[in-house]
Amino acid sequence: MSADDHFHTRRDAEFGAFWPFHPSPDVNFCVAIFFGLTTVMHIFQAFLYKQVFYWVVVMGCTWETVAFVLRYFGSMNGNVPAYYIVSSILFNLAPLWVNAFVYMVAARLIYLEQPEQRVWSISGKKLAKLFVALDIICFLAQGGGTSLMSQAGGSGDDSKIKLGQGIYIFGCVAQLCFMAIFAVLLLTLRRNGKRSGQGWGYTRPILLLELVIYIVLVLISIRVIFRLIEFGGGVSHDNPLTSNELYGVGFDAVPMIVALYLLNSVPPGRVLRGLRGGRSGKILGDHELLVNDTHSRSLSGTLHPAWRPNME
Repeated sequence: MSADDHFHTRRDAEFGAFWPFHPSPDVNFCVAIFFGLTTVMHIFQAFLYKQVFYWVVVMGCTWETVAFVLRYFGSMNGNVPAYYIVSSILFNLAPLWVNAFVYMVAARLIYLEQPEQRVWSISGKKLAKLFVALDIICFLAQGGGTSLMSQAGGSGDDSKIKLGQGIYIFGCVAQLCFMAIFAVLLLTLRRNGKRSGQGWGYTRPILLLELVIYIVLVLISIRVIFRLIEFGGGVSHDNPLTSNELYGVGFDAVPMIVALYLLNSVPPGRVLRGLRGGRSGKILGDHELLVNDTHSRSLSGTLHPAWRPNME
């Protein structure tokens, strides 16, 4: 069976005016299952490690799942515009939730690793708010652009399509720039950790989590670069990147599946609960790093014994 039997690359006008391709029911069902499973795992880990901010990554997983469920239904009825419009918006915006989650995790790591709780003279709490705010800007730009392109696609309104294309590309470029700055921040965090001589910042769980964060950033960057190339070539049905479902699944869905399962494999909540603050019943809020000042004043002794480095 050829690839075209699974990924219908030719636009079928009778199938539906909105769809640039005839979506594969088998592929979209399988992808929805993968996203659904990681959603359940993240929800379970949120309760297991008592981390409220996990709702952010759960939203990302859920949006990905719903997007492919709608594409599955759309594969059987292409004349329902909502299937294409809503699935396109959710599919394009879901990774921004994962991006925001990574920003929040890093802010908590700053608190964990840095005695002064600052990087670039900015507190971890403010850094979390700053990068989440920047992510919201990208979210609004990409969301607005996707919505315009999806709604105008069926009517063939070229002016709206080009406007949406420009707005979306701006959002993608901004996201890449912010992620690059964020990566430099993480490198600065590690350099400061070496200078401070805080050996507990080099425990295996923390180092693994930092590695996962870098990999997730790379995976998100891959899908953003793909979207830039895709929409940079135009959004007409003649664009092979737009009219072939294989590319969107391979360069967007697959990287995000890998990223989400990596976050399941090395749960940030488990690392953060290496602090006694996590075991004392205190729950880290959306932008809170630690809410008990007594823990802050005795930070050097807050790591759970199992997480302290072996000094022998």
